[in-house]
Amino acid sequence: AVFIDGEEFGERYKIEIKPKELPSTTGTYPHQFAVVVTDQAGQDITNHFKYEYNFGSITVKANEIVLKAGSAEKAYDGTPLECTEIEIIGTLAEGDTITAYEITGSQLMPGISPNTIELSSIVISNKDGEDVTANYQLSVEDGYLTVYIEE
Repeated sequence: AVFIDGEEFGERYKIEIKPKELPSTTGTYPHQFAVVVTDQAGQDITNHFKYEYNFGSITVKANEIVLKAGSAEKAYDGTPLECTEIEIIGTLAEGDTITAYEITGSQLMPGISPNTIELSSIVISNKDGEDVTANYQLSVEDGYLTVYIEE
């Protein structure tokens, strides 16, 4: 909200509020803006006035994303079963993509074992290739690898 002291101000001058660009990284920031005042002739007279700013704040919270490792199964054939697929539960910001992750999981013999994404290996990049992983609260869920004996 903008409060102007003086009844004639709005008749004699034009005031324009220009919001500053909001941050895109996590944290709490002042919600700043600039004031531009022009007279009836359109001349910028901003510096002729005294201003008191009482900025609020804006908090950018981390986007919660869950990455779930894929699951797979096959009949025992003497070769290890691995699955590098992942499922994203949640929504990445526009232009962001997962550019790196590591899955540890392999099942050679008949049985079941977890297929796990290493949380520390996850990298999310924006459209400019910058690492924006810190803008996300990440968690992982295991998938399962199942090797069975075909009858």
